[in-house]
Amino acid sequence: MVKLIPNMPEDVLAFDIIGEYRIKDVKILERLFLNKTRNHKKVNILAKIDKLDLSKTTLKAFWEDFTFALQYYKDVRKMAIVGSNDFQRYLIKLDSWFFDNKKHGREEKYFDIKEIKDAHSYVSKEAVIA
Repeated sequence: MVKLIPNMPEDVLAFDIIGEYRIKDVKILERLFLNKTRNHKKVNILAKIDKLDLSKTTLKAFWEDFTFALQYYKDVRKMAIVGSNDFQRYLIKLDSWFFDNKKHGREEKYFDIKEIKDAHSYVSKEAVIA
């Protein structure tokens, strides 16, 4: 289930994935992201995944998420991924090898759940305040 995180700058898409991550959740996030890109050239993302249950997540959802990300990654400036374990940290480190490109203004960082305020600050810097 996807739950939006409120009170963020208007060019920040912030959400919490709780429990399962299904194709319907991916479609919701896709729609929200595309709405952000209509008004902003670049979008920052804060994804809180500390309560994500991988055992209840479908391969189809991950594939849809992956293919959407490949199509629109150039529209993202900063990504903060907030998790709670080493497995998530290593996945994000691997992902950032492909996503990070400081020359083009793209950066992805992992934050432990205890660092949630730092993650908020990270995606809010240089963001458009509503």
